[in-house]
Amino acid sequence: MTLKSHPDKSLKTHVSEVREAVLKIWSGHSDKIRESTSDLAAWLDWTVTMHDVGKASTAFQQYIRNVKAYRGDRRRKAHTPMSFVTALGFGRANAWSWQKTLAVALCAAGHHSGFKTHVDLEHLLNNLTWQDTLVDQLDGFEWSELSQSVLPDSSADHISAAFSSDDDLDDMAVWFGQNVIENGLHSLPLESAIFYRLQCQFVHSVLLEADKAFLIVSPEERSKFRDASRREITPSIVKRYISESTKSSALDSLRISVRQMLERSLADGERSPVQTMSLPTGSGKTLLASSWALHYRELLQTPAHTPPIIIVLPFLSIIEQTQAIYERLLRDSGVLLSYHSLAVRDHHDSEDPDTAEFFLDTWHGDVIITTFDQFLFALLDPRARHQMRFHCLCDALVIMDEIQALPCKLWDIVSKSITQLTKLGNCRVLAMSATQTGFLPDAVELIDQPDAVFASLDRYEIVLRHREITDLDDFIDGVIKRTANWREQRVLIVLNTRNSARTLRDRLVASGREVAFISADVTPRDRLKTLESLKHCGPCIVVSTQCIEAGVDIDMSLVIRDFAPLDSLIQVSGRCNRNADRPRETVEVVRLQNESGRQFCEMVYTDKILLQETTSVLNQFADANQTDRIAEGYVFKLSRDYFTRLKAKKDQGKEHTTSFARWEAMPPVRELLRGAQSKQEAFVVIEQDPELPEDLERVNDIDDHWQRRRELRKLASRVAAVTVSVYSREGFSPDRFADRDATDNFWLLRPGYYTSERGIDFSTGASDHDTDTWGMIV
Repeated sequence: MTLKSHPDKSLKTHVSEVREAVLKIWSGHSDKIRESTSDLAAWLDWTVTMHDVGKASTAFQQYIRNVKAYRGDRRRKAHTPMSFVTALGFGRANAWSWQKTLAVALCAAGHHSGFKTHVDLEHLLNNLTWQDTLVDQLDGFEWSELSQSVLPDSSADHISAAFSSDDDLDDMAVWFGQNVIENGLHSLPLESAIFYRLQCQFVHSVLLEADKAFLIVSPEERSKFRDASRREITPSIVKRYISESTKSSALDSLRISVRQMLERSLADGERSPVQTMSLPTGSGKTLLASSWALHYRELLQTPAHTPPIIIVLPFLSIIEQTQAIYERLLRDSGVLLSYHSLAVRDHHDSEDPDTAEFFLDTWHGDVIITTFDQFLFALLDPRARHQMRFHCLCDALVIMDEIQALPCKLWDIVSKSITQLTKLGNCRVLAMSATQTGFLPDAVELIDQPDAVFASLDRYEIVLRHREITDLDDFIDGVIKRTANWREQRVLIVLNTRNSARTLRDRLVASGREVAFISADVTPRDRLKTLESLKHCGPCIVVSTQCIEAGVDIDMSLVIRDFAPLDSLIQVSGRCNRNADRPRETVEVVRLQNESGRQFCEMVYTDKILLQETTSVLNQFADANQTDRIAEGYVFKLSRDYFTRLKAKKDQGKEHTTSFARWEAMPPVRELLRGAQSKQEAFVVIEQDPELPEDLERVNDIDDHWQRRRELRKLASRVAAVTVSVYSREGFSPDRFADRDATDNFWLLRPGYYTSERGIDFSTGASDHDTDTWGMIV
């Protein structure tokens, strides 16, 4: 009997195709990976061989030959547990090292679901229900056909002999727990354990992509799969871009100076694969980072391998801005690939839609722009759809912008993982910020004396008014009185909650002032439109939440900011006199409270240490210098002091590093990055895309599940662009304001509850609704 892997494909053919795909992926990686582990290629080869051997069970063969008619026990036709056990038995019978045995067995167990914890793996051997299922599968297992289809001659005999009785599974469980986990994995020093985990993730990741590649990529486009040929992108395009830019700035001399510093550092040779670039806002970090990446791309590429450039950003507003720069920079190359919620899912290298989607999902590109979430998913998240991209990181040139946005609880695991990642492959990491956290101990700074660079600037001064707590109503009254003096100014007021920001906006408008409003209550489409208009308008008043504070390229003459952690205060200060074309201007820091006496900063920044240390740093400076004014030249030193204090007092998540290294359960990556999130409801403002409901209905009418899913994902960017998420709580009923779409995935907001000027507002036409429901920043 010919063993089948898929209804239309034999197991032998499928394994052969997976091996072909693995070889294409493997050949596109650097020699560094081959040298880091002497037998990594053998791990990969045996992973291909063993990953689907569980399909030789009688139940699976019955299932795959008539999928729709199969009525048997779903556990009995499951193939990954049997593949896992077979891989263990084969490794043990052939005296493999525990490292190789665990790597191959892990991939067999997790090539559909994801990277398993050691408890999950032991459960497959110890759980009585699974033991009974495995015993049933072993009875009548097609060993001889498996040997003819996949395994080397006589290999099946070795494995089948290892399972000659039911007791062999118990013996295997004991051997696995003691020899592989306890005396193997858990005996490694922490750094070695992380390195080993990343080795296993690499093998797992390559298998995950290869296992799907030739099932998805059309035969006509298989030549494009992990094609070794890369487009020519030279560092000279950055200088061409700069020379073609006709807009001059008072910061031009600074930009020239720091570019010379970077070029000297790159010419001196590499001192560490992890590097930092600490520069103030407006110094041209995006173009400097592109020069860094293209330098290493040219340095490290070989005829078979060109490192991808992965640009990682924390906020969508920055992504759109950065993407626009790279689109102009690479306009003749056609290599940009964006992967975030607002990105249109289109891969220009492919005409086939399924192939294009697969290339997007596997970061098949030269230059990739993505989010912190997606980067950390690829690095740390065990789920298969994220691990499929991990191998792309191993030889990538990674630019992490606004690195201060990474929470303290991720510092340890990210730092140690990046260190080991650079040892596994040719990965290079550049962390950029005006407020460096210093959590990357192995990093080398590329800018000579960054404190001197900051000290040379005098664009703004921070005026401290945080010691006096002010009621929101009194603050708004004061702002309204001051507007008479703002007729020639560009004023930005940043508050901590959506509700307080909108209250200020509404009262300013009621007093006769025109106000631009930027908040998470406003759709991304409207936020981006407003930000673009602010770059070209004259005097204005802008009311915003913190979504404007980092990386947004706007220039304001006065900034007022409700109290926040120091890095946030410094980041928003970078919007003040951004281009240094005016005398020193002002950033005011206030501390506001609601009518109940609760401070808004404490509602949003629930980590008291961040606020306490900010208060200490600012008060210490003010008392020592007997002034409530901080010139821009001092902010670098203050920031360094602040993060030094945080490193001494904050939990940097070392327990998560240990769990990661020991293959134990961890909190979800998104929770570590964003914190525990309350339930949210997403409302689609269909007035901004009237054809969207009809398109969603069309997708819903597609019978094929996978085709329906693909078409829905194509609409994702349109949905995200006009969606507002609000926090829900007991008693909140979305159906009072919206209707479910045809796919039952989204709430379609009814007319009357949204305006571009104010955002979403459930008090309109629904006076009994509690407006505090959406009072916190998303």
